[in-house]
Amino acid sequence: MDQTVGLFEDQGIETQTILCYCAPWAALNKEHGGRSEPEPEAWAEFCRKMAEHYRGRIRFYEVWNEPDLTGFARFDSKAYAGMMKSAYQAIKAVDPQAQVMTGGYATLNDHPSLSDPLFQEKTLVLGRGGYDIHAYHEHGPFMHFYRMMTNRFLPMRERAGVKAPWWANETALTSAGNNERPQAEALYKKLIFAWANGAIGYTWYDLRNDGYNPTDGEHNYGMITKDFYPKAVYPAYNALVQVFRGKEFVKALPLGELHWGFLFQGDGEFIVGSWSESGVTLPALLLTDARSVEKIDLMGNVSEHPINNGQVVLEPAITPFSLRFKGAGKVEFAGNLITPSSAASVIPNEDWSINVETANPSQRPAKFDLTLRAPKGILPQTQERSVKIPAGGHRNETFHFKVSPGFKSSPAEKQAVIILA
Repeated sequence: MDQTVGLFEDQGIETQTILCYCAPWAALNKEHGGRSEPEPEAWAEFCRKMAEHYRGRIRFYEVWNEPDLTGFARFDSKAYAGMMKSAYQAIKAVDPQAQVMTGGYATLNDHPSLSDPLFQEKTLVLGRGGYDIHAYHEHGPFMHFYRMMTNRFLPMRERAGVKAPWWANETALTSAGNNERPQAEALYKKLIFAWANGAIGYTWYDLRNDGYNPTDGEHNYGMITKDFYPKAVYPAYNALVQVFRGKEFVKALPLGELHWGFLFQGDGEFIVGSWSESGVTLPALLLTDARSVEKIDLMGNVSEHPINNGQVVLEPAITPFSLRFKGAGKVEFAGNLITPSSAASVIPNEDWSINVETANPSQRPAKFDLTLRAPKGILPQTQERSVKIPAGGHRNETFHFKVSPGFKSSPAEKQAVIILA
């Protein structure tokens, strides 16, 4: 391990160490082997020796890996809480500056290997005073991560009274099945969303593919292939580092359901990270005093973005992107420009219509050119309207369509698109 830590130090990379598993001779339950609860004195001595040996070199110590899954831990919540407190006391005794993390809990989903659905919450309460950082994983695509965060993880932290900061310290998406681009998109969305919701760190699992089988999920989590070629997620990671380094989260922009925009500030500029999961492009108006605006795509390519009298149109899409406001003292959300109604179900061989409200949140009259492009199988596929709206006003427009007999639902990236010019 000394060699590994040294190699990373030479590259300026900090090591976060996991304290696990159990040596067979120190297992309280020999039948469970390395997944057993350790003998208390041996466990405390191990943690103390590690922290003493690497004092000043390793700052973060994680107490076990996914202790909520039976495949990694064969002990209950009470035992694990005791292990955390013991590790905390042993580490702090020799290195008070070290940061002790809970084990990276795997999930709050209904996972078949969970030892107890309430394991995480119980141990956070029972182990209070035995950790500095709450570590959490939750692999999968962004929408799964979002639902777990919003519906379970964040409410659970509040319910348990957890004040310690949290770290998304092992969360990713496999690229198995030719899914390199969705993997890259997941990195951007999950990292930015976690950051905006209080995470102090984000660790992608992992750097290098574990194998060569293109259909094996475990073989394809890496940012680079097994033979060291970069995957799409690697330039996406580099772009994130270059764009967001030195920035601080400011606030979320209220773009509407399934649309996200997050404002960051630092180094004399603002950054907005944005995307949509709705399948519909709904533009919003931002007001700024920036001297110029750049759009940075998922892979880090930079292009000039239009700015007109301090007004910038933000158009979230399935693929995330960033807007850089150079020399800006402010970036303010003025309002959504388009809000479609909840349309009726699309039925083959029937008429269908959708109402679109166009708003002008600016302080001057404006003309809007609307183009609505429907999915294949809905006619006409393109409809165009021009509307004039006074300052602060709005206008409703209804678009009528005919659905073909053979129409089937479309994937999100091919659903209706509303274009505003």
